[in-house]
Amino acid sequence: MQISDILKHDNEPLITYMEETRLSEEQMMKYGYLLYHGIRFDDINRFESILQTRKILCGSKVKDSFISYDGTIKELHLSSYDYENCNRGKYVSVASFEDDLEFYHFIRRNIFFAIKGSIKAYKTTYMPYEDFVELCKSKVEYKNLYSYAYNEYMVKDEISFDDILYIGIDPSCYARITDETISKVIELMKAYDIDIPFINVHTNEVLYCKNNNEEISNTLKRIMVL
Repeated sequence: MQISDILKHDNEPLITYMEETRLSEEQMMKYGYLLYHGIRFDDINRFESILQTRKILCGSKVKDSFISYDGTIKELHLSSYDYENCNRGKYVSVASFEDDLEFYHFIRRNIFFAIKGSIKAYKTTYMPYEDFVELCKSKVEYKNLYSYAYNEYMVKDEISFDDILYIGIDPSCYARITDETISKVIELMKAYDIDIPFINVHTNEVLYCKNNNEEISNTLKRIMVL
């Protein structure tokens, strides 16, 4: 396929998730229109680095190591920004909820952050993987945001903890989620004084909430759609 054919949507304006839904911020919260960012359970160092900075940073801003709360140096595996990540290290990838295999793989079977749908998250244009690889190899400059994953949105630079509603897991989706895993997440949240609730979305159980705020927890349960 010609690059010109691949880039036939390149001049289309970027729209945000909020613009796409045509809902107000209040309506998005009421009806559970959230976005999600997943972290693999075998990448607990990356999860810890997010708690430490209180931001989900785009790849190019993430350092390859950091000093943990216990004084040890933790290494991070950083992805390349060629064909591996559509966000090119400049954006944070998030997904809207869909009951499909992509959401299951990238979000539901991981530790994930549930994020306000009203953040400035831009909708990507779907492109088959083979076309995306060809586009990257061509070195042609393009303006739009492309992804070979459906329902992917991108947030420029970082996501603040001010926009994160809860941290979630779903043990029903992944046998490797054990009591030890849950205890480690809680340990890290306590170490970094994180006041975002940690929720088992399969049972709607609040696993940890610093302030034990029942009102906040119940509000979150009402907006969860997983």
